[in-house]
Amino acid sequence: MKIKACISTLRKLQFNRIKDVDELIEITGMVYEDLIYGVFNGENTSRKTFKSVAEGKNWLRVKNNERKNVLIRNDVWPKNRELKGIQGTFEIVNVEEEKFLKSVSHASVITKIGEKKYIVIWFVCLEDEEQHVKLADAIKAEKEGCTSAKVISYFPIRLPGSKNWKQNAFAQMLWFKYQPLTPVEFVLKNELKVWVSPSKLNADEGTRESLPIDSLPALMQETVRSFSKAYCCPPEFAFAPLLTMIGSVIGHKIHVKPEKNSDLVIAPNFWAISIGDSGAGKSPVHLRMREFFCPLNDKALSDYEDAIERYEALKKIRKEREKTVSKHIRQRITAIDKTLDPIEKRKMEELLASEVTENSRQPQKPTLVRYTTNKATYAALQHILGENHNGILMDLEELKLFIYQLRGSKGFEYRSFLLECNSGFGQHDIDRLNTGTTYASNMLLSIFATTQPSVIYPHIRNTLKGSEENDGLWQRFNILLHPKTTDNVSSASGEVEVSLISKVQSLFSSINRCDFGFQPNLGLKERSVCLSDRALGVYKQWYREITSFKSNKDVHNVYQNYLLKYRTLVPKLALLFEVVESFDDAKQVVGPIKSVSETSAKKAVRIAKFLESHARHVFDVRTNVDTANAILILKRIDRLPSKFSARDIAQKNWSGLNTNTDEVNRAIMVLESALVVRKATNCRQKPLWEVNPYITEAGAQ
Repeated sequence: MKIKACISTLRKLQFNRIKDVDELIEITGMVYEDLIYGVFNGENTSRKTFKSVAEGKNWLRVKNNERKNVLIRNDVWPKNRELKGIQGTFEIVNVEEEKFLKSVSHASVITKIGEKKYIVIWFVCLEDEEQHVKLADAIKAEKEGCTSAKVISYFPIRLPGSKNWKQNAFAQMLWFKYQPLTPVEFVLKNELKVWVSPSKLNADEGTRESLPIDSLPALMQETVRSFSKAYCCPPEFAFAPLLTMIGSVIGHKIHVKPEKNSDLVIAPNFWAISIGDSGAGKSPVHLRMREFFCPLNDKALSDYEDAIERYEALKKIRKEREKTVSKHIRQRITAIDKTLDPIEKRKMEELLASEVTENSRQPQKPTLVRYTTNKATYAALQHILGENHNGILMDLEELKLFIYQLRGSKGFEYRSFLLECNSGFGQHDIDRLNTGTTYASNMLLSIFATTQPSVIYPHIRNTLKGSEENDGLWQRFNILLHPKTTDNVSSASGEVEVSLISKVQSLFSSINRCDFGFQPNLGLKERSVCLSDRALGVYKQWYREITSFKSNKDVHNVYQNYLLKYRTLVPKLALLFEVVESFDDAKQVVGPIKSVSETSAKKAVRIAKFLESHARHVFDVRTNVDTANAILILKRIDRLPSKFSARDIAQKNWSGLNTNTDEVNRAIMVLESALVVRKATNCRQKPLWEVNPYITEAGAQ
């Protein structure tokens, strides 16, 4: 029963039971030729290597039958991974077996060698040879039940004795789970009191993925790579504006529905923010990409000027015609006044009124087709959206001014209006005493902005705290990119080829001209295509994964709401990718599109997972702030007493550090996780921390 209990516990801890050498090689990723077969007989040792396991085991079997001790080991496996092993032998007399196994669950190898006897091996990253010896000594001294401990540079595999030799079996129960540790992790997980060099703190740490450029359509791949290389910036800073711009040009021309009978109609607009420090390269790329709209703006202006000339000509004609019409009206009025029959008189008046109404109609003043706006007030934006039924892009060089517009009572009005513009089918009416009523329906707004972390993060933090900013506005930004500036950044700058700029401009123009085969009088929501059956399966699988957080109580409810709005993200991306893939540069046409393919859906899912990793980083503000505070304390830790409390730090009132004790305590927890500090013992009244001597020694030098 005890053996079964041991097996059950290790399986729960996700360890793999290994029964023979072939299985060991498969699970650990070893190479046959790297195995060393050894024979030990007193002081004499002989070792050999073989090209196959079978040869080695046959050789060992003969030696084993000669009653010699045999062993297999692998020296190359740890060396290639830059690891050293710390091996401890345990005899657990006063500890429950299950409790012991859980206490060493962070080890890589657990071998049962007898009744309540174990050999445990931790693989620790190779840093300092002296530190590894110190760690082995600490395990022996502090870990309950440890009878011996040593540093090893190989992976040992114990084989059975001569009396019970089995060709494929190991001597004892061997369990493996590859989980290498840093020295700091080794100390913390084993709760040792020894000091080692602390881990480095990085305020920019997170789980953000790099942009999977290969998942983009070919033209977008070429554009992102070219701009990223030319401006020496992360490819994410080229991807975000490009995606948002293409989506805004498509606008209401074509929509996507997950299923044919679905009421959910999705427009391919995006709200995106590129986040980066000053000098990260986000602005130059964005400003250059504005050139993609040049042909559209030039044509719109030319058409507008022609329409204005025609409008002015019609006005002159109308003015001259009014002179003749006025004389004719006076004559008709005189004739009506002379009519005595009241019924006939009324008929004549109604006929004249209809003629006057028909002749008094003024030619409609043309409006300039707009594709972008760089700054707009609440009322002006509603007016622009009312005149441009395909939607527009709010293209902001800096988010700060936009945030300023959202403050105060007028700001709340603006926020409410923006929320209605996100889906593309919102309606908004403004009633003013001086200007009357302004109508706008089917408002479709795309937003792109660049900003710095210090601008956006406080507002995300307020949203997480449940303040009045938690109205759903920031949750509607489905693209929040804050790349690590060192990721995939080319050091060789260059120029973006003019031919590439021209090709992307042709894509924009082709989309703008395209009607995607829909009749002009067709309703907006009827201008839709559906996901193909296979694409729908891909989408549903992804959505199940993205909403699996519902059972996780650790996920903040604000972030849960944010992910729920991801329901439309994959269809948006898939439709946009389908449109771009259908572009024929030679013929300068886009489409036709009958449905969204499985290929586009898979690419969209890959990009959505990448976007979610960045959103997770942006909304996890607390971790970033705590790490930043921890770094600030570390820089000034020499100003603290040898044993200090959180109150000691708060009372320093250091610039950039919140004096709130809770925030200071969270920063200290970050320092503890890096072994910069440790809670001091024998503190009766209040918790005190002591500093890692490696830090004070480095400061003294």
